[in-house]
Amino acid sequence: MKLIKKTIIPAVALFSLSLTGCSGFLDTTPHDSLNSDNALESMQDFDNTTNSVYESIRSASYTTEFMLMVPDVMSDNLTLNRDGRLIYNEFADFKFYADTYGVTGMWSAAYNGILGANEVITRLDGMEIAEADKKLGANLLAECLALRGMIHFDLVRLYGRNYQQASDGDLGVTYKKDTETDFPARNTVKEVYTWLVED
Repeated sequence: MKLIKKTIIPAVALFSLSLTGCSGFLDTTPHDSLNSDNALESMQDFDNTTNSVYESIRSASYTTEFMLMVPDVMSDNLTLNRDGRLIYNEFADFKFYADTYGVTGMWSAAYNGILGANEVITRLDGMEIAEADKKLGANLLAECLALRGMIHFDLVRLYGRNYQQASDGDLGVTYKKDTETDFPARNTVKEVYTWLVED
């Protein structure tokens, strides 16, 4: 009898509790991860995504290292200190590659910003917006179109030929107008400038 009370009854009780378990109240959506279906639901979400585009272009890889320093080092507007850290040495000597310090950071920061802008543009473009939010929605749409054009302008200036010197076949950068994370072919310099003016 003691054996039944000490082992079998607790075992049966534990087994029956494990079968009932928690049915649903622990199934919650994580607050720190969103998918593209539920990420942009309110105007505040669109505003936050637009702010993230600014954060991408404000990063050190985009602004301070690449857009400010590298063009000046390459054009002799700055004199490279050969006794210093030499982090811009490859650019001063025009011996840089896709994996050179700073190149991949600029590329990634720029296309992350473009992805955020495209997310706002594609969602706001056909969305029904409440009357009170129409002005903000139009402003965010225009802002993201301008940001997308500006970032592509920076990219084509860095990675393509000068517009006045470019022929119709000279390749520039990929002009992204969607939110797909694929690797499409590069567009020509002329195409990039045409589309960024349209934005």
